[in-house]
Amino acid sequence: MLIQNNNQDLEGFIGNSDQVEANSMSGEWYSLSHLVRVTAVLTTLAVGALAFSEEHQPTTTQQTVSSAAEQPTKRREEIAMRFLDRGFFFFKRGLIDKAIEYCNESIQLNPEYPQAYLNRAQALLRKGNLDEALRDLDMAIGLDPDYYYAYYKRGIVLCDKGDFKRAINDFDKAIEHTGSFEAYFNRGLTFSKVNEPYKAITDFTEAIKLNPESYKAYFNRGNAWRRKGEYDKAILDFSEAIKLNPRFVEAYNNRGSAWLDIGELDKAITDLNEAIRLDPRHTLAYYSRGNAWAKKKDFDKAIADMSEAINLDPSNFEAYGWRGYFWQEKYNYEKAADDFGKALSLNPKDVYCRQRRARMFFRMREFDKAIDDLNELLVLEPKASTYTFRGNIWREKGEYNNAIKDYEQALELDPNDPQIYLQRGHVWGMKGEHEKAAKDLERARELKLLKILKGQGN
Repeated sequence: MLIQNNNQDLEGFIGNSDQVEANSMSGEWYSLSHLVRVTAVLTTLAVGALAFSEEHQPTTTQQTVSSAAEQPTKRREEIAMRFLDRGFFFFKRGLIDKAIEYCNESIQLNPEYPQAYLNRAQALLRKGNLDEALRDLDMAIGLDPDYYYAYYKRGIVLCDKGDFKRAINDFDKAIEHTGSFEAYFNRGLTFSKVNEPYKAITDFTEAIKLNPESYKAYFNRGNAWRRKGEYDKAILDFSEAIKLNPRFVEAYNNRGSAWLDIGELDKAITDLNEAIRLDPRHTLAYYSRGNAWAKKKDFDKAIADMSEAINLDPSNFEAYGWRGYFWQEKYNYEKAADDFGKALSLNPKDVYCRQRRARMFFRMREFDKAIDDLNELLVLEPKASTYTFRGNIWREKGEYNNAIKDYEQALELDPNDPQIYLQRGHVWGMKGEHEKAAKDLERARELKLLKILKGQGN
């Protein structure tokens, strides 16, 4: 059967500018790193005024840097930090290119200052320049191997780039130094991405201890429980996430999916109704609710929901596949074949839809189209059952020799399937070769009896 991961994960990492939940590591930009926070804020305000006036003056930063370069080393370092704070001002105003310019000048004046590389990396991330940001974070860590926040940010970048092993190593270092909520949370997300739900659960549990009000931590731990098949625990965590944030659409969607997993169809539909009420364009909620209606044998509602999922996301080949299956259950083979075809146009290697469409063509007696699909299917996945099915179609077409060849191929793959001998026996009989027919039918009877004795059949 088609399977879609209708478990909606929380995309993005805690610690990004729009998703910070705790204070321990939530800073996006470092200013005067060796001064206390209050002094840094006052300095930023003062420099902000200077930066604002400078924004409207023709003097370039390069001219200022050239002048500063002539100053003694200590003075150059002070000016470099001041440039960094000016970059902070522009970063907070969303003027990212200007922020990068000031970081560049700060680095030019003091290339040994790790915070400057970290801050430029933050700005580069805002522009989506992952590779350049990663280089700057590498520089920051190279200059200060104990710079835990740089490890943390680099872990986020590495995970975005799909380098999960290195990301986990960086989060390990951040946790070793700080044990912060964000580091545990993001390492938990990364463990989820590499399908290690036990480790993910452990990290989310630590994150919850540090911040019991984090609905996102409960939500993601619920996802991990669900991946382990611990549906009751998943439902408890999704429920806690909803309690903390009653408008959290994804928690309703995922709890609805968990109810669906354990066959609580009415509870599933109730949660998915709420997800759709909160977000009428939530594709996965329609998708999951469609499957819930189908399990209740209400295929009209199932088709309506899957159609809405397709309207919202026409690239969802699995939704076409499921709708095709629903049409099949209503004996509308033409519409079923059409939907399976649409799924295959989006994903030509979908074995399920290829097989299902072949069956629809067979039932509509469009044998040549069915054979074409089975030919493709045998390239993707050569199985005895597919050869047997194609052999049956050749038999229906009266092409007995081709049927025999396919049954022989099937027996090479599965020599103990009584059904293959049974089908070949019938074709030998149709060809008038009664001795061969009797031999195959007897072998089918023997294998069937053996399966009964082993408890594998009736």
